[in-house]
Amino acid sequence: MITHPAKFFQEVNRVLKPQGYFMMSSDYLYLSWSVEDYMRHSRLHLVKLAMENGYTVYFIESFGGILTSIYSMVIRYMRI
Repeated sequence: MITHPAKFFQEVNRVLKPQGYFMMSSDYLYLSWSVEDYMRHSRLHLVKLAMENGYTVYFIESFGGILTSIYSMVIRYMRI
């Protein structure tokens, strides 16, 4: 769990090799699964954080979508 995203990006920037690449993933539309799940990041927010910390965003790909979210909610409701 990353409680301070700006500090996280700063630390990755500090340890990343020059001209290195950093890849990350984040859930957004899925249900919360635990009490620790208290923060969601939109695409715009992640890009803003990355750029504020000196990164260039080359590519963003979304997985899932509304049907994945509905499926997740149904499974959670059914407790399968």
